[in-house]
Amino acid sequence: AFVQWLPTWYEAILTLLTEERRRAQTVFGADLAPEIIAKVLSECFRPIISSFKSRLFTIYPPTAHEGNNGNQNSNNNDSGSLESICAAYESTLQFLSEAYDQMATMEETTSTTT
Repeated sequence: AFVQWLPTWYEAILTLLTEERRRAQTVFGADLAPEIIAKVLSECFRPIISSFKSRLFTIYPPTAHEGNNGNQNSNNNDSGSLESICAAYESTLQFLSEAYDQMATMEETTSTTT
């Protein structure tokens, strides 16, 4: 399911960023590398934004809390589950924090070498 897959995908993106950071510094130099990595990160998400949105709606549709007296859909573990959307949110926050730390470290390294 999406909720189990999301953290592993984020981990793959962080690994990609680490490798691309090294490559960008080698190819483009320390001054341009942060900008290049920011573009790589953006391009990782751009093509899949609509897919992410539809998967999140599947996990917790906007109307999941309406009309069913708070009952969850028991036929699908992810559908209507507040816990699932919270897990996706938590994975996303963790990813963004780690990605930010990588970018900040890169920026600090660039600032001290110039």
